[in-house]
Order: sequence, then structure tokens, then C-alpha cells
Amino acid sequence: MAISHENGHRCLHGALKPSVAAFSLVEMTLVILLIALLSAVTIPYVRESSNANKYEATREKMEKMRESIIGTEAVDNSGRRTQFGYVGDWGGLPSSLSDLTTAKAPAWTMNTAQSIGSGWRGPYLENAYLGPEGVTKDKWGFTFVYNTAANPPTMTSYGADNQAGGALYDKDLILEFSTTAWKSRVYGFVMDHNDAQSGKTVQIQYPVNGTLTTQSQISDAAGAFSFTQVPYGIRAVTVTGAPQIGPRVLVVESPYQIISGGLLNFFQRTQRVSYVAGSFSAAGSGGTVTVLLNNTYTTAKTVDYLTSWVDRQGTNTEGFLRRIAMGTTLQLIAAGVSSNTRVDVTVNMILPANSTNNTFQLSFTTTAGGSTARDMSTAQFNDKFEWVNGDDQDVISFP
Repeated sequence: MAISHENGHRCLHGALKPSVAAFSLVEMTLVILLIALLSAVTIPYVRESSNANKYEATREKMEKMRESIIGTEAVDNSGRRTQFGYVGDWGGLPSSLSDLTTAKAPAWTMNTAQSIGSGWRGPYLENAYLGPEGVTKDKWGFTFVYNTAANPPTMTSYGADNQAGGALYDKDLILEFSTTAWKSRVYGFVMDHNDAQSGKTVQIQYPVNGTLTTQSQISDAAGAFSFTQVPYGIRAVTVTGAPQIGPRVLVVESPYQIISGGLLNFFQRTQRVSYVAGSFSAAGSGGTVTVLLNNTYTTAKTVDYLTSWVDRQGTNTEGFLRRIAMGTTLQLIAAGVSSNTRVDVTVNMILPANSTNNTFQLSFTTTAGGSTARDMSTAQFNDKFEWVNGDDQDVISFP
């Protein structure tokens, strides 16, 4: 019985053992096969999805970096572009991408004489756009290839495999900084109303390596001038000499930038007739006043003189209106004005082309012909000078 029991026990034990072992191996094999199958399907999908996200994030980061370097086309309420990035302040592309976030000398300063600034005033890119990789790496953590020696300069991410070429998310992302995207040819004309001004020295000021520099050109027979390789930004332009125009603030924002005619127009920007302060002397029977006149036209000009003054002596107030041509006989044109009260030009002025600082003197006489002297020391004068064939006037007031 004991043997039978033992044999029976052995038989039972032997019958159960193979069954348990077979179930476990099959189950494990199926699980392993399932995991392998899922891995074969899921891992490439997850990797592709991650690369897709990083590829798009890298592209967006590079676009933001491009804006930080050469600015955006956003404008203010007047329609004027105001954001020029690193180029606008420094005058050129950064030598390395770290220049966008790491301060360098010279720091940005305002030149009050030119009314424009220059120098580093970053950081030019917010940390939110940089991410943990910083300014020099893409979203895979690979270093951007930034090549300022290329023509045009480029910034490149080699994609997910960090190898040149490739397809899909291994494909290279490349930004080009073409010259026309940040440099301009600036041109215009120096005019005096409708007359071209030749031989004028025109200067434009802009930063080079953060420091303001000056480029000069001479206007030709048509008054034309042009500058090349001017970096986009807020710049200043000046016509030197006597008289001087400017400096005038100029927004350079396109590959071919024309300076509007009004900006460098002597007629619109220059006072050509001026009263010499302190020269008015008109007490008692008469006196004089000295005036400066600059003929900025390219041809000789005749100037007509129109004056009015108010005598404030005592309780009487009288107004006088006279018109004369410089260098000729006085012409009285106001009704009721006595010839005993007159204004004479005592210097026979000739106004040749492009002549400056012409001085002439007006003489006031009130006693000619035996009339009573008038004290004009308290008189106030407003004089107009009409440029014949110029269609414009200059006005001075004195004393």
C-alpha cells in the first residue's frame, strides 16, 4: 500500500509538472513577442513624434533668432519701422551667436548731436525662446553651425541626425542672411526748391562694430548722391558746409532707400535771411539795421524786399508798407505814405550763385524834406524777402 501510495503520488506529481511548465513558457513567449511587436511599432512612432516636435521647435527658434539679429517689419502708429535688432544697434551681424545674449563693448549710447544711438543693448532674445539649450544649440542639443564667412552668411541645424543632408526630420534647417535683408543702398538729391545743388558734401552716420562712423559723398550736377552697404536702422544724414542741413534722422529699412526730397531741401530746411541781433538802431531821426542773406541757389538771384513797421511814439500808431528791389530805387507802394518817410538800401548788393553771409544794411530816415523827426527806437518790424522766380519767401522780425 505504501508503495502504491508512493507510486500514485509520483504519478500525480509527474502528471502536473509538465502542464504547469508548458503554460508558463507559452505565456512568457507570447508576452515577449507582444512586447517586441509593440516596440517595433511604438518606438519608431515615439521617436518620430519627438523628432517632429523638435524639428518644428528648432525652426521656430531659428526664426526668433533671425528676428533678434536683423529685426522685424513691425511698425508704429505712423507706419515707421522701429525694430532692427542687433544689426540696428551694432551695424553688422554678430560675430558669434553668443553676442545676442552676452554683453560686449561698446554699450549702447545716444549721440545727442546726431540724434541716433549705437552700441550693444541686449539681450536680443528672451529666455522663453532659447530653452535649456541656450542660444548656440538647437532643440536636439546640437550646436548650430553659424558661418559669417559664407556668401550669404548662414545659420544651420543639421536636424535629428546632426549630419549634413538627410530627409524628413534629418533634413537640414538653414537660415540665410542675404545682404538685401539687412543692408541698403541709400540715395537722394540735394535741392534748393527746384534747383539741384551740386558739389555738396552729404554725410550719413551709422554704427560699425557698435561705434558711429561717417560715410561721405559729393552731390553731382543733378544734386544726386548715393551710399552703399548702409545697415538697416535709425540713421542720420547731413549736408555739410554753409548753410548746413541736418543732421536729419533717417529710417533705413529697404534694399533701395530713397531720401525724400523734403529732407535735404534748402528751401524747406534752411533759413536764408537772418537779422543780426543787436544791430537795430533807430532812435531820433533815423537809424540802421543789418541783415545777413545766403543765396543757396545755383544761379544768381534777385530778391524783393517787403517791410512793415509800427510807430509807437506817443498816442499815434502808424503803419507803413514799402516795396523795394535790392540795389535799385525805392518804390513807395502804400497809399498815404509821405516820401519824407522812407527806407533806403545803403549797400548795393549782388547775390551770386551759392554765395553766403552777404551783409547789407537798411537805413531809416524820417527828417528828409524838413519833416518832424520820429523816434523809431520802439518800432517793431516784420520784413519779407521774396526770391524772384523762386516762388518762396523768408521772413525776419526785429528788434
